[in-house]
Amino acid sequence: MTVAIGTAAVAAALLGATPAFAQAAYLGDDWASSRVGEDYRIPRVGDRTADGEAVAGKYFRLASPTTERTLWNKSGSGTTVTGGDGSSITTQKVCRQATFTDPCSGWVNNY
Repeated sequence: MTVAIGTAAVAAALLGATPAFAQAAYLGDDWASSRVGEDYRIPRVGDRTADGEAVAGKYFRLASPTTERTLWNKSGSGTTVTGGDGSSITTQKVCRQATFTDPCSGWVNNY
């Protein structure tokens, strides 16, 4: 009985810790994220789909709330691109550069 309670407590702690680590937008296996431990200041874009298409993270910063910024990952599948430090990222989404249209995830709010 003690083992079951201990295991449940560990699982709950691990599951509870994950959302506090980062906020991410997903489009299939591709993603754009920023981390709470960095006050959501540094954008990252991960390309995990072997489709030959570039991936872009689009985001807004607290200091310039009407300026949409874009961080491209054109490095190919299995890579992550990290952007520069700045004011906190308030919202973000990920888009894939496709032939006719650029599909995007929905916006994800960090606050």
